[in-house]
Amino acid sequence: MNSKQVVLITGGSGMVGKHLTNLLEKDYEVTWLVRKINPAHKIQQYIWDINNYTIDHESILKADYIIHLAGENLASNRWNEKNKLRMLESRTQSSRLLADKLKELPHHVKAIACASAIGFYDDKGDVWLEENSNSTSTDFLADVVRKWEEANSHYPVRTVLLRIGIVLDRKEGAFPQLLLPLYTGVAPIFNGGKHFQSWIHLEDLCSMFRFVIEKETTKGIYNATAPQPVSYLDFMKTLQQSVGWPTVRMPIPSFLLKWLLGEKSIIVLKGGRISSKKIQDAGFQFMYSDLKSAIKNILRK
Repeated sequence: MNSKQVVLITGGSGMVGKHLTNLLEKDYEVTWLVRKINPAHKIQQYIWDINNYTIDHESILKADYIIHLAGENLASNRWNEKNKLRMLESRTQSSRLLADKLKELPHHVKAIACASAIGFYDDKGDVWLEENSNSTSTDFLADVVRKWEEANSHYPVRTVLLRIGIVLDRKEGAFPQLLLPLYTGVAPIFNGGKHFQSWIHLEDLCSMFRFVIEKETTKGIYNATAPQPVSYLDFMKTLQQSVGWPTVRMPIPSFLLKWLLGEKSIIVLKGGRISSKKIQDAGFQFMYSDLKSAIKNILRK
């Protein structure tokens, strides 16, 4: 008989979900909530349908913890009104569905940890931004995060929200896109490069999700960013020094990026010097607290 506790993950097939599954599997039984069963993933999968507001009840009944990562990638499609609504509702509707089922069904779920994003904050230059900072932005990213976090505030169990920064991984996410132009010998510098990049190594992020479900005193909102954010210019300088071949920095005016990407350009141009003090005070220790060591590790993979 399997005596392991069960962690149910939504968005398990995504970048964070896959690595988190690998991290947890030694000590936990990991299950996924999915829209469609994929036999290629050798893991117990349960169906949920956010549009029809249904979920396989067994997924909830078996779970000891839930890690809620589901949400359509904000960078994958154009930001027209139809896509923006889908990006928002993939987060809010899935969160409401989980909350309603946790209230409706008998269960033994101890805690739920939910993804959020630092897009919540306004760009205040080199001012440190903490979880209680009065610095909410008014753009689409911030609007999504506010409504997402509100939808995640109704669970009848201990709830933790991680506002995640730029996640660094060799194969997926933002890092390959940042690295790509350097293969041509060019390091693009957008808008003067002064805006801060608050980042986190994928391994640290996955460890943080495990930390908050296991540590019973954690509750509420925590910034999931490394202790040493850097300006975009310094980020690119560190990346240039790490790749081992010659590159030249090329200034790219912000208006050109806005012309190419429209409203979506804020993903690149918006910054924030985000503090990780609260999660560190809770006892979490980063493996990669500085950008140089993080990039060195990633490029070795």
